[in-house]
Amino acid sequence: MYHKHDFNVAAEHHFFATSHGKSPCDGIAGTIKREAANASLRAALTNQILTPEQLFHWAKENINGVTMFYVTEEDVICHEEKYDLKVRYSGAQTVPGTRSYNCFIPDADSLIMKRVSNDNIYDVHKFNDINISRNTTTYQPGKYIACYYDKIWYIGVILECSDENQDVKVKFMTRKGLNLKWINDVRSSQCWVPFTNVICDICPPSIKGQSAQDYLLSIKDYDKIILCTQQ
Repeated sequence: MYHKHDFNVAAEHHFFATSHGKSPCDGIAGTIKREAANASLRAALTNQILTPEQLFHWAKENINGVTMFYVTEEDVICHEEKYDLKVRYSGAQTVPGTRSYNCFIPDADSLIMKRVSNDNIYDVHKFNDINISRNTTTYQPGKYIACYYDKIWYIGVILECSDENQDVKVKFMTRKGLNLKWINDVRSSQCWVPFTNVICDICPPSIKGQSAQDYLLSIKDYDKIILCTQQ
């Protein structure tokens, strides 16, 4: 949130899966590490590259076209004191549901959060908002809830609850009117949902038929969900 203020350069944070999101800097760093390893293996005992400072001096002398910087422990401490990082970190707020997002874009006093970088649907966390106290004791594994996902409400059952991250892991059901059915694909049917996206808790849906594959949402719970979404 302070990148623009501190360096006058806007910054976004995009998190990718392993081996994804590569850029030219990854190739440069890989080349430097490979050449440094080969140089160290070929060197005599007195010229091996064993410390970060030795790597810096070797790269500065042997790698052309790339500017090298060496950051000392004193530089880190100076940076920490200059920007008063201890005070910032001590006053930092927990942003609910960050495990559900991979893109974070600071915007004045708020944070835009997207599941993927080019997503047109996103959530906004305002840091000046007063946190609403929630009775998280109801968010227990096995409890059925209605919750938002991509601005649409779904029915699901809680698998895990994390007070630290302020979210719950939910296994979702498909819904058509009051008719519900479990999704067979485990990976696509489960995800972490922030507490703020939980609408309300409901009673377990009743089994419809003999196959135990189809379920029915009660009209009472449906009305409860609609009422909560209108508040």
